[in-house]
Amino acid sequence: IQINDPDRMVREVIETLNTRECEVRDSEGHWHLLRIHPYRSKENRIDGVVITLVDINDLKRNIAKLELASHYGDAIAETIRE
Repeated sequence: IQINDPDRMVREVIETLNTRECEVRDSEGHWHLLRIHPYRSKENRIDGVVITLVDINDLKRNIAKLELASHYGDAIAETIRE
């Protein structure tokens, strides 16, 4: 997974107690949503972070297809006007 400065992201989550999210790609080019949450112990103490990856590759592909279809529709509408 290609992550820009993961140490900084973890420190920021621990310091601010705010969840961080970003979209990342793996070595095969698949997209994932990376979430970093503060981890609270049973004593309600921040004791690290929880990192999760959600596969969003199909979502990203569908968005790209929709954008392409939208541009195609715009081009057809522009041609009709001319």
